Amino acid sequence: MTLFLTLLSLASATEPDPVDLASVLIRDGHWERASTALAGVVPDDDDASRFYTLTGLIAVHDTRHSDAVTAFQRARALGATDPVVAVHLAQELLAIEQPADALAVLDGPTYTLAASWVLQSRAHAALGDGEASYSALHTGRERFAGDASLAVAQAIFLAQRGLASDAIAVCSDVITLGQPIDALRVAEALRQTHPMAAVRVVEAAQLVHPTDADVPVHLAAAWLAAGVPAAAGAVLQRAAEQDPGLYVAAATAFQEAGQLDRALYLNSRVIDPVDKARQRLGLLIAAGRYDAALALDDRLARLGLMNEDGVRYALAWTQFQLGEYTASDHRLAGISDPEVFARATSLRTAISSCLEAPWSCR
Repeated sequence: MTLFLTLLSLASATEPDPVDLASVLIRDGHWERASTALAGVVPDDDDASRFYTLTGLIAVHDTRHSDAVTAFQRARALGATDPVVAVHLAQELLAIEQPADALAVLDGPTYTLAASWVLQSRAHAALGDGEASYSALHTGRERFAGDASLAVAQAIFLAQRGLASDAIAVCSDVITLGQPIDALRVAEALRQTHPMAAVRVVEAAQLVHPTDADVPVHLAAAWLAAGVPAAAGAVLQRAAEQDPGLYVAAATAFQEAGQLDRALYLNSRVIDPVDKARQRLGLLIAAGRYDAALALDDRLARLGLMNEDGVRYALAWTQFQLGEYTASDHRLAGISDPEVFARATSLRTAISSCLEAPWSCR
């Protein structure tokens, strides 16, 4: 009996503490298992702040912002002094739109973390204090000159306020310190109001990250926003050599630029037969090659594209241009998509006029 009790005692002693186990599981990215490990646990006084910190981290991962706030607040009330906990709490308070409370927890100890200054800036901005928002970023960058997140936040702040040249100046640090996605975020902020500034930012990022697959796509988007679709098409054509899925976008850009022969050539390199046929129909119609467009009829049917109202309308419009008014009218039957239906109604009106007075439509 004594031996049995001893073995039982040893077995129970080897069972992992659930809080310790959850900590290891979170570190290794096993969030669901960590949540299971903590389920039903009533922490003792020594482990309570740690328990609620881990519970808060799991809630953050699960995007349960209110639960995370509650957990982190309990952890701090029970003695958690790590500034990381305060930063997490501030972040979740911002997520539930409580910027004043977020600022209240971002006190002195949190200033040792770069993220604290980014969150302060966001909180001030949410409260409508742009000057304090920028001041937080400026002070943070003075303290953490090598931190990419602060450089990104400062560049985006400037870009959103139309200060394109200042944003570009900060972007040199963004590109040097951060990842390609950081520069692309700044370019996105610039694209709507200063598209050529966005082009410069993405081109600079491409020099530093020439193999990143996302950079040419964003560069093309910036050129399109700047009203230079041919440049966008050229960028996408080069990128499509590595990612053939971009040939459709490249052809579309050259179509917008009015370079239909080049667009048709790039369309010929599209791999997906459905995308290829659908786009080719539009390109041939845009080029005024109505007979060639109508010749796609059988291929479109084989690919199941006749079920698409837009395709049927395009073929009906092509037949109208060729003077096949009755066939065009038949093609419009059954169109139900509201936008396409409106165009079909207008086309039917034109067909009726041409049937009544064919000489007026020649």
